[in-house]
Amino acid sequence: QYNVSLEIPAGWSSSPAYQLVNTTAPGNYTLSFNLTSSSSAAEIVYVNATVAYTYPVSEKTRNSTSMINESNSISILEITRETPSNIGTDTVFDSQLTIYNKGCAASSGSTIIKETISTGWTPANPSIMTNEYGSDIELISATTDLINNIVTWELGTIPVNKYAVLIYQVKSPVGTSQVGSLYYNTTWDSKNFVEYDTHPVRTFNYTEESHLEFNIEAIQQPAYPWVEPRSAQVNVSYNYSLKVTNIGDNATGSDWNVTLDIPEECNITQVYDSGTWNDTTRKITWQLSDIGSYASSYMNFTANCTAEGAYIFVAEGIRNTTEYTEISNDTSIGCESSSSCSATENYGFTKPAGARYEMLTDIDFYIRYNWTGYNLTIGQ
Repeated sequence: QYNVSLEIPAGWSSSPAYQLVNTTAPGNYTLSFNLTSSSSAAEIVYVNATVAYTYPVSEKTRNSTSMINESNSISILEITRETPSNIGTDTVFDSQLTIYNKGCAASSGSTIIKETISTGWTPANPSIMTNEYGSDIELISATTDLINNIVTWELGTIPVNKYAVLIYQVKSPVGTSQVGSLYYNTTWDSKNFVEYDTHPVRTFNYTEESHLEFNIEAIQQPAYPWVEPRSAQVNVSYNYSLKVTNIGDNATGSDWNVTLDIPEECNITQVYDSGTWNDTTRKITWQLSDIGSYASSYMNFTANCTAEGAYIFVAEGIRNTTEYTEISNDTSIGCESSSSCSATENYGFTKPAGARYEMLTDIDFYIRYNWTGYNLTIGQ
């Protein structure tokens, strides 16, 4: 058991005072504390986190210190990545970085976002997602450095509660099972933030496979021509378009189902393109038509979100081609001896034809044994 607590500066408060964690397996565990800053107009403070535990019988502690820059006039940029992890060989996929100012002041000057891509994965066509009404964040420049495999965007001022969706394309390597990584580095207002964990990408283990990526857009209305491609007014019905793109090296066929999770605050009033809405599971389901490599299909619906906030719509593609093969062998193994004996026999399992991603789900042994002998009193 681990006891996690925070040491905070005077004038600040945190909740809860501490948390206990029982770890049942190796891995990463995440805890959340709510911090309330002081009434100071601006300050730099340090928060110490302490983990106390006993191992194996002695008490131990681990400490970590984080710096917080607090101000009542500060721009705070949050970046959300939308990048697939598994891609077909020698195909193109799209990657997106949404940069959002959740602070209490607009950014000043320019904001620089650099995306670094592993060698062998080729980036191209950096831009910014817009609609027919333009954009309220200036894209000063967007460039690709193919020598160092870096994509760079330079943005103008980002007002409070405004965002920009940065987009670009990547060409995957020609070989199977090729791995790579991506990470961003953002600079603004004399601040810098580097993506903590790199995003892994990998080509399929096999060729001739399909895979999906998703993008969504709120269709803006002439009565309220909003330049933000993913924003909608509260208590107003908007049409949304879910873009489904095949980033595999083979056509999808008719095996894929696409679902979209809808938040509780949003009411679905219409589903198009032969989709169905389940109010209990809060999922829209579509049967994906056959689309080729890097071709797209659009799934459309109408929703009315009744509360202000940022919502996450989770899209999922499922292609279930599971088949089961059962192997059984009725055999008899035995030996006979007046003292002790042993017998060994090997059995092979035949791999199903055409299997790519196989797994042994169950194995059973049915054992019958007996003993015979003169004056036998114990058999074990």
